[in-house]
Amino acid sequence: MSASKMKILALPLARIGPPGTKPLIYFHTFTPPISAQPVNHDAAPKSRFRLLVEERAGLVPNAPWPLQLTTRATTFWNELGHAPEKSWKFKAHKFGEREMDRIEFEEWSLKGLERGLVPKGLLRAPQVENTVEDKEVSSSQGGKPKEIVSLLYPKVEPPIEPLPSLSAFLSDRKPYHDRKMKIFFWCSPLTIPFGLLPIVPNFAFFFVAWRAWSHWKARNAAEILEQLIASGRIQERNSTVLDKAYASTKPRAIGQGEIYLTEVMVKMIVKGEGLGESGHDELMRAVGQAQLRLEKAKKDDPSTVAEHVAEKAKELDPKTSPTEEAKKGKTK
Repeated sequence: MSASKMKILALPLARIGPPGTKPLIYFHTFTPPISAQPVNHDAAPKSRFRLLVEERAGLVPNAPWPLQLTTRATTFWNELGHAPEKSWKFKAHKFGEREMDRIEFEEWSLKGLERGLVPKGLLRAPQVENTVEDKEVSSSQGGKPKEIVSLLYPKVEPPIEPLPSLSAFLSDRKPYHDRKMKIFFWCSPLTIPFGLLPIVPNFAFFFVAWRAWSHWKARNAAEILEQLIASGRIQERNSTVLDKAYASTKPRAIGQGEIYLTEVMVKMIVKGEGLGESGHDELMRAVGQAQLRLEKAKKDDPSTVAEHVAEKAKELDPKTSPTEEAKKGKTK
């Protein structure tokens, strides 16, 4: 078997709940950039029309159409952020960035997987070798070893189960994104009247269409990963880089839960695994959302509410504690 350049990181984010609760795991999928992909010399030559479109639109050469259009749309969106601060372009970009940060990190982790960047050998159905003779024929014909994706994980306490957790994660998210994709798709006609305004573009339509496309990408990525698991292409492997990162910092308690991943650890993981700037941003978004979920769980915890009431009572009357007040009430 040969390890693919594509890899998945299983990163415990936090424990939201009392000890014994299963940790919240962030699955980050890394695929090599299109420049690092091997050139397919057997592919049919491009037409003059496609070459002209790629040149005029500034698309990425040798990349599939969906990936090229995604790259172009991303470039256009980033250009809006460089517009004057008082312009509608800058305000639209600022509003969009704020809405992006509200999207669950689980969706970001899935839709970041581009089918066009998945090595072709992984999506190809593995050949079944039933007998020893089949294996000998395969080896004599120069058969390539089976390509696998490493599912990297750290040794933590309590230990995690990366592959079963990934399977459960995909089983939960795939129907969710399928349902959301259909809802946003059928809501898109309702935004057509906003296009009658001549001042600015129909941002309502663009937003609904973008959300439908985002959920489609996440659903499609879940299908790809389920296919890789079913074909035995994903295999667990312990990572020394992740071990060092998680051993460097102790978990920080927030209410009854704990936050495992910190900014310092994220920098160590990004540098050690070569995830790049985009990987750093995605990991930090996941850490921030995990902290918000812990804070919300802390506010909703009944024991935390009781402690807050007791603290407020002390602030109103610092000389008298709530227990002393209760004793006075009984004596009266």
